[in-house]
Amino acid sequence: MSGDKESIKRMADMLKSGATMLFEHCPQCGSPLFKLQDEIRCPKCDKRVVIVKAGEKIPDFSRSELLSSVETTVLYVLQEISERVRGEKDVLKMEAYGRMLAMWLDVLEKVKKRQQV
Repeated sequence: MSGDKESIKRMADMLKSGATMLFEHCPQCGSPLFKLQDEIRCPKCDKRVVIVKAGEKIPDFSRSELLSSVETTVLYVLQEISERVRGEKDVLKMEAYGRMLAMWLDVLEKVKKRQQV
């Protein structure tokens, strides 16, 4: 099943479970967010999302939630860079994208190591 079909199925399942679709969208993928009881989730990323309004204190995250969120962000960035490289013909831009990929892969490796601790 493709990613879009999976996220649509998750949206339907969330609605069937009594979740409410919110006006806010996921900061990573742009999908609508859903709230069930006190938890807000992105059905496409399949991750918990915390909405912090201006002036509010940022809630405490568990270490694993935070690292998981960082990992998702890094993977999203890597995918975006990879897609840009595929269509690029300019060698200098490809070289710059290569440096960015290497940097983000290093970040991903560090996150993975911290998740294992």
